[in-house]
Amino acid sequence: KDDHEWWHASRFHSDKPFFWDIWLKVIAEVGARYGKGLAGWWIDDAVTGYYSSAPPWRQMWRALKTSNRERLVGMNPWALPMATSLQDFHAGELAVPDIVHLAHLPHGSQGYFGGGAQKGVFATFSGILQQGDWTYMQGGRVDTVNGVTLDAQGEGSGFPPLLLALPDLVRGVCEAKWRGGTPILNMMITQEGHTCVHARQQLSDLKRSISLTHLHTHTHTHTHL
Repeated sequence: KDDHEWWHASRFHSDKPFFWDIWLKVIAEVGARYGKGLAGWWIDDAVTGYYSSAPPWRQMWRALKTSNRERLVGMNPWALPMATSLQDFHAGELAVPDIVHLAHLPHGSQGYFGGGAQKGVFATFSGILQQGDWTYMQGGRVDTVNGVTLDAQGEGSGFPPLLLALPDLVRGVCEAKWRGGTPILNMMITQEGHTCVHARQQLSDLKRSISLTHLHTHTHTHTHL
């Protein structure tokens, strides 16, 4: 979104019909190319970027489902009400520990909001594993003319610290599962495909901890029965 040349060429600020026509063609082409191999779309800025720009929601819906009607679509509203009912899941950004404060999604739910601004859509929670932004640009820069990353982006030490301690992460993921929802955890990745060794280790520890939590819960319940 910092590529001024791209914004100018897309005419987003000067010719909305032109922009949306290109958007629809690109999305439909990607869907047709990958078919069943593309399981879903997570569309960012649906409210803060798209809503005020006269988006053709129904045409977008058809383009997003090209060649796979079962493909899931989420339109990220950030912390605002959803931009359109033409979506399958709530793609809102939410820190994992804050899941406990969600209304309309109590323990034992089937994963769908029972009321409120997101009523009727499936609940997912998109949070970050590391401090900072959603994308990794530290230690390098992007040559937008040639489309390449310049300078090294390090492995491990070049990444920002982890955001949450493992117990907090485990608790948040369990809260999502108990409500029937799906947590999505964002891990930073460089242009070269490198990821943080500490983040990878935390995900491994999370998987093991969730398995142990499930086993403990099952054993505890079975004992009382």
